[in-house]
Amino acid sequence: MKYELAYREKVVNEVHSRMVYTCCPGWKQKDLSDTGYIDECARNGTLCQHKCINNAGSYRCECEDGFTLDSNGRTCKFCLTCLSEYDELVKGYRGLVKRVMQLENEKVC
Repeated sequence: MKYELAYREKVVNEVHSRMVYTCCPGWKQKDLSDTGYIDECARNGTLCQHKCINNAGSYRCECEDGFTLDSNGRTCKFCLTCLSEYDELVKGYRGLVKRVMQLENEKVC
């Protein structure tokens, strides 16, 4: 069996000198003359923990800010260094520690 990409994403399969229309993975046949696109994300809302990005014949998962995709490619785990505000948080924390140290040194007993 040989797949060839043809007009409107149809796959043409040549068998015993006659043309047979079949679909690539991720596509479904509507009728004998047309194929339709399958949206895996819409069909199954539990594929990805955060965001499901559909593409031709497949899908991919993405995570919200502050999370990273786990090795299973579907779930997300918290990642402090992945936060877009991480550098600002570290800078603020260091400034706070410095100020606390100054106040500690200024104590009068």
